[in-house]
Amino acid sequence: MALYNPKSRARPDQLASAFDCLRKILPPETEVAFAHHVTRPNEHLELSTLAACKAHRADMATLILIGARSTRRVTRPGGRAWLYTPRSVAET
Repeated sequence: MALYNPKSRARPDQLASAFDCLRKILPPETEVAFAHHVTRPNEHLELSTLAACKAHRADMATLILIGARSTRRVTRPGGRAWLYTPRSVAET
């Protein structure tokens, strides 16, 4: 799930409410990415879990990605962490 421009002065509380709703249906270890200022010189990525994420970490220049149950955090060469979701999930 992606949340684009998730917070503004006109909508200061909706993101926290959205996280509260998601915590009722998703596991606490669900991966969440806060992508700040994407494609700009000050771009940076913060990874968290649904249990630990806080709405104050986002603003109008943030893209929030909420992972699926199969999404995993992986460490790339050089030590940078990324989120990975397989294209398909094996049936159980």
